[in-house]
Amino acid sequence: MNKRTDYLLKSLVFFILIWCSISCSGPKAVFEMDGDVVVVKNPKDPVRISNYAQEVKLTEELCIGHDAPEGEYVFAALRALQVDDEGDIIVLDSKDNLIKVFNPDGHLIHTFGKHGQGPGEIQSPNRLYLKDGKLIALMDSGNNRYSLYTKSGDCLKEIDMGKYRVFRTIPDSRGYVYGDRLNFSGGPLPSIQLLRISPDFSDAEIIVEYEFESRFGMFAPVFDRLAYAVASDDRFLWVRSTKYVIHILNPDGEEILRIHKKYEAVPITDEEKKDLGERYMGDIKSLPNQYSPFFYFICDDLGRIYVRTYERNEKGWIGYDIFDNEGRFFSRLFLPEEETLMVVKKDKAYCMITESPDEGIPLVKRYTMDWK
Repeated sequence: MNKRTDYLLKSLVFFILIWCSISCSGPKAVFEMDGDVVVVKNPKDPVRISNYAQEVKLTEELCIGHDAPEGEYVFAALRALQVDDEGDIIVLDSKDNLIKVFNPDGHLIHTFGKHGQGPGEIQSPNRLYLKDGKLIALMDSGNNRYSLYTKSGDCLKEIDMGKYRVFRTIPDSRGYVYGDRLNFSGGPLPSIQLLRISPDFSDAEIIVEYEFESRFGMFAPVFDRLAYAVASDDRFLWVRSTKYVIHILNPDGEEILRIHKKYEAVPITDEEKKDLGERYMGDIKSLPNQYSPFFYFICDDLGRIYVRTYERNEKGWIGYDIFDNEGRFFSRLFLPEEETLMVVKKDKAYCMITESPDEGIPLVKRYTMDWK
């Protein structure tokens, strides 16, 4: 596609979005252009879109984790959850060093994984994603290794990550791997680097880099976090948690869409500060008075974005802001705080519970999503 054709297509999309926003009553998203980037500015409340299902009802239809024989367990420690194109549920149990595969009815099909440092063995698994919706991409920080498995447990590839020791590894369909790391070669404070690494881990390019602001425990909700994801069409999304701005890049690494949203900061109470200090061993005097705009986000198979915030409803449940694939904030859902939304696929929502409040055991839940 030549540059003139590309410019005309971008202009056409931009004016269509402008027309859609004007034609609806109620809160509106504002569309602007910043060079070649479409910028969407959303209000604090969901925008109204004509002929668009915007209210979602969740109905629990499956829960995995209760049916273990006496004295045994289904999950030891849930670390990651993915769902393939056939609806099978793939879970990383990091304590057992096992990958467990369940069919759509919740029945265990098989497990695989062996603790160790040899070929095909797992030392300290901490990330699991799917490549092309079917291959299991596993990051093993203990072995500094990135591996690809079939669902049946056959190891197709093992790659030493070498100098690219990153916190996470998320693949796209072409084999490129995105990851983030701390860089200590700069000034007095380390920087956060977001990398796109070549399929063989021989080279990498820096997509984003900024100075790391460490004022409290690194994994606390007030930490300056970097969240990112790969959409089903290989678009790449990244966000810095201190700002409610979602950056979307095309597969070539060019920013094409930037989503802004107004928000009302959620204050941190004195009781919450004390709890955070105990859990993350930080100095509560260094805590800010409010939470970051959001905690993390995921993408579904239709290009929608689900952003986990710190807002709560009257039940005390946690709110998720939902954006369509054009960047409009159009809906919101709430889940109990202990339920972490991990996957949305084919209008089903999959949640991971590291410790259920009643039984104290890990669980996996699936909800149907009824849009109206």
